[in-house]
Amino acid sequence: MPLPYHALRDFRLFLPNPTFGNPEWGAASLRVLIVRLSPFADVQRSTPHLFLAQEVRRGLPDAFIDMAFLPRDQDARLLEQSGLPLLMGTQTRRPLADFNLALVSNSWLLEQVNLPFLLTRSGIPVWSSARGGEWPLLILGGSNASAAHALVSETGDCMADAIFFGEGEGRVQRIAQLCQELAGAPKGERVARIAAEVTGVWPAGSLCFTVKKARAESAADSLGQRPAPVLPGPEASTARLSITLGCPCLCSFCFEGHDRAPFREVPTTAVLRKAREMKIATGADTLEIESFNFNTHSGIADLILGLHRLFLRVNLMSQRVDIIARTPGLLELEIAADKRGFTLGIEGISGRCRRFLHKSLEEEEIRQALEAMHSRGTREIKLFYLLTGRESPEDFDEFSGFVKWLKQVRLRAEAAPRIVFSFGMLVRMPFTPLRHDPAMLHERAWRAPKGRVKSICETNGFEFRMAMDWPSYAAAQILALGGHSLHPLLEQLSRAGCVADRRWPPEARQAVTDWIEMHAHALESEKPFGYAFGFPFLDDEASRSFLHAHYQKAKAGQDDGYCRRGSEGTEACAVCMGCTRNPRRSTNRDDSMVRAARQMEKLMKKKHRLKPLYARARLPRTDAGFGAQWINSWFLRELLARHADQADNILAVAEVFAGAGEILGSEVPWFGAAIVAITAWDASRLAEVVGDPAGPLETVLPHHDPGSIETIHVRIELPSPLFPQPAARLAAFLRDAHAPVTVSRSGNALRFTVPEKSLK
Repeated sequence: MPLPYHALRDFRLFLPNPTFGNPEWGAASLRVLIVRLSPFADVQRSTPHLFLAQEVRRGLPDAFIDMAFLPRDQDARLLEQSGLPLLMGTQTRRPLADFNLALVSNSWLLEQVNLPFLLTRSGIPVWSSARGGEWPLLILGGSNASAAHALVSETGDCMADAIFFGEGEGRVQRIAQLCQELAGAPKGERVARIAAEVTGVWPAGSLCFTVKKARAESAADSLGQRPAPVLPGPEASTARLSITLGCPCLCSFCFEGHDRAPFREVPTTAVLRKAREMKIATGADTLEIESFNFNTHSGIADLILGLHRLFLRVNLMSQRVDIIARTPGLLELEIAADKRGFTLGIEGISGRCRRFLHKSLEEEEIRQALEAMHSRGTREIKLFYLLTGRESPEDFDEFSGFVKWLKQVRLRAEAAPRIVFSFGMLVRMPFTPLRHDPAMLHERAWRAPKGRVKSICETNGFEFRMAMDWPSYAAAQILALGGHSLHPLLEQLSRAGCVADRRWPPEARQAVTDWIEMHAHALESEKPFGYAFGFPFLDDEASRSFLHAHYQKAKAGQDDGYCRRGSEGTEACAVCMGCTRNPRRSTNRDDSMVRAARQMEKLMKKKHRLKPLYARARLPRTDAGFGAQWINSWFLRELLARHADQADNILAVAEVFAGAGEILGSEVPWFGAAIVAITAWDASRLAEVVGDPAGPLETVLPHHDPGSIETIHVRIELPSPLFPQPAARLAAFLRDAHAPVTVSRSGNALRFTVPEKSLK
């Protein structure tokens, strides 16, 4: 039966979205499907699908780009009941077979489970060797690519046709170009040619193929040059921008830090320039800074000031605790920038545990930062910890002492923030030093340490959370280190209907338990130097030696700090596998950060005093139905497309009547007249954008009062297949709502007259 797209929870994704900038299907030089292995609601705050779209558009301006997401439960049922595949483009509603290239992003360990699930539920052969030339090339990459060995068999067959390892800047566009150039060639020839020309591409078929991870030539390359589609949802008016690549700290457990090494920071001027370009291209009023630890950037003060001049809101995420403690004025700068919630990775419950994790973080620094936060109006602090399974009674005693101290700090504070202790169980990840460490794969071994830290936190009045339940943790750990013998388990999970972001069915849990019983011994033992880990072609002698030596230091409790081999600019630094500079800032009397905090305080006071200018506006029919945040970004995008010089002036445009005011409701795809509030540094400069015949703003409403509206004229269009006999049904609805109406006919129209007492 035909699918009622309006009934999908993610129906907005299926509306024709003009921001894709696609040509006609038949005129496209290449048809590319970008696939996310999680539901849109879970990945809308991430950027891989947007990055891939930018890269393809940059390499092939006339390509047709579509996106597919793992459907949510309700939507998946509707699709299957309608006889449609789960894997299909949201813009075209076409299956995978209609495309020339599929780019799949794998962002985290358990997401791998969703690939065979999507393929089998869409009638697509799971293995590359079973997909002939009639199928598009399926190339997988993403931040979990180096840990995706479960998708590859012992013979080298793969659920993708190729895997891309590393940073895709410049490489993804070349992959798209080669797919277009090699159209019509046999599948094997296309994959081999791409692997030969593009660094980082491994072709399915052999585990002996040598691959070098791709790296962006400069950090500025990661900023991109083409606008990405603006997708509907709560994050539609938020843009995200990377300010660093990699991480300088190389914690022994951190997959991302080792996989993305070395650390590189994007120059401040390049970040500010790109932020302005993104604002014009997307219409975003909020910017989120992307970085493993944003305060490792040497120009963070200038960045925060500059970005707050451009955007209404700037979100700062995770950061190093020791840098807060060691940098006078940094915390004051963040507080002045309206940051009231802090996310801090402490990781180990004691100094000994942190040295094992190579966190390079002393308790004195933690206490100093937390005391400062309690005295400065912080609303929420989230403290993240990892249980390693190596904790001793002394470690728990040290943690208990710290929590009791924090309780006293909280009691002394005038306005204590909410504090959440969030614990995870350590997953030994591939290509990190701790891949050599024995894994703990039996639930009973974790019960005592979990119960102990939970008791310590809750006894002292703090919130306690566990980041993962046991089945998810167990599956994640075996996926991390299980090697190329895992694929039967992955296929079994997909047949059981297992999807990573949902509750696992009993048969899936049993499958994981059975695998552990059969294979646990190898993972629960220490892996020696030379152990055959997954993806052997990514391991060279230097990396094997570095990771094993790092593991030996972790076992010995030796933490050398961030920089391992000499100061910046020296020969030793140039060949170091870690950071390219030492991010530990000086604790001298340099007061530049303090001065920046004062500037920020003045800037934010001015921003908070800005009064919006109201204007009558018009939304075209083609841009209806995408939701309030998307519409807000549309108005700002349209203004800045015609008046780019206003990018430094206009901070936000918000529709305040039809959609945001709930006059028509958040789900109604309305268009036509609207009222917007424009927030700008200089309201007098807005005269040139209001009344522009080609722009969306018609006239200023100097004395607008939302409560003063007396009459609203609305035309409602109801598609007849979905709403048969609309007049009779509407009349019945009004009667049932005790709002009686008089119905009279005028030609082909029916007029409803509502008595005065029923108008409300």
